[in-house]
Amino acid sequence: MGGITMKTLLICLMLIGLGVTVQAQMPLVVTDSEVLIYVKIVDEKMVFVARYGEEVITYELGEGECGDISDDGRYLALSTEQAQILEIIHFPSKNVVFSRSWETEWNPCELFWISDNWLMIGTSDIQDPIFRFENFALYPVPYETIFLDYPSLPNFFPNTLESFIQQSTTNPDIYLYERCLSGRALGRIECGIVTEMVVYDLANNQELEVLENAYSNTFRGYYVDTSKPYNRNYISASLVSWSPDGRYIAYFYSPNTDYSEGKIIIYDIEQDIYLPDPVNLSFEPNIWVPLQWSSNNILVYWMKAPPGATAAISDFLNYFVFVHADTGLVAKSYIFDVRQAIFAPDGHVLAIVGKEPAESQETFNFDGVTPADLIFIDTSTTGASTIIDTDVTGIITWRGIEEDEEWGE
Repeated sequence: MGGITMKTLLICLMLIGLGVTVQAQMPLVVTDSEVLIYVKIVDEKMVFVARYGEEVITYELGEGECGDISDDGRYLALSTEQAQILEIIHFPSKNVVFSRSWETEWNPCELFWISDNWLMIGTSDIQDPIFRFENFALYPVPYETIFLDYPSLPNFFPNTLESFIQQSTTNPDIYLYERCLSGRALGRIECGIVTEMVVYDLANNQELEVLENAYSNTFRGYYVDTSKPYNRNYISASLVSWSPDGRYIAYFYSPNTDYSEGKIIIYDIEQDIYLPDPVNLSFEPNIWVPLQWSSNNILVYWMKAPPGATAAISDFLNYFVFVHADTGLVAKSYIFDVRQAIFAPDGHVLAIVGKEPAESQETFNFDGVTPADLIFIDTSTTGASTIIDTDVTGIITWRGIEEDEEWGE
């Protein structure tokens, strides 16, 4: 189903018949002011791909070579299965910007960027070393300093497992965090009685809101289980998210312990109100995917097959709901076997790694590992989609290019 389908055309005609204005569809492309970076497989080799406008650059891992790319797509950390050297290259230029000998305690090929400038290297220890890559040098980060950056909030215990915090995307003084009502924690595990999710203005020492129907387990993505060796029983992704402009907090509430149904709650911090439920989640949500916002306040939530879907496809059909928080518009789209999704910088496109609906799916292996398609979906009322590339395994980033950045040959 590439481009505008018959289904899309019928939807447009129906909306026009109902008196709804259908805006002209924006091109489903990467503009020359942004970069989309993803990973694909070519001849059984991993290839990093960057698209910026009509230009494409790639880096193919050689035989026995392994590596990982930073979240912003700027740097590739490289080594080999018989590791002797750690190299970091600048992806756009492919220039080596850092090199050092591989330490004997580091496991070969275990390189993980955990953010734009933070690199973790696997070892046999419980705590793998973390390094900060800054000014083209690696600096080790002691674990005991990790918690020092957390703010001093009332009844907040950041070094316990029963803990959650998210800073506002625009106001560095406003936090959403898990407050312990007893005021003390039981060791490094949990709060003594019960917790609640609070929006707090640290600059004015003011509680702004205690979120309604906010269950800490779905916010954290796990609950603390003292009977387990690592004390965490993972139940979902973290189902809470700030909008990019800091106005909204979206989170998931379920009355059931198996999270088989529920609703999206959107709190408008500017108006101090809860928006009407944008969509009734009367069928199973996909709780293993975080809530995501576009730059223009479109919230996307993944749900599994709606009622009436045939048993043969129900396990693989995802029901995308695009909630335009500022206007109340709700748009929907159906895509098979979606593993990942990311908004374009301006929000008009959602890029996904998955497979589109088809008459027959016997030719595709739904194992979560087989490379799939890179598909662009229009987030407006049309829901139109098109395939951009094939044999893709994951998206790294889709972001605007800064003025001092250069991409391409």
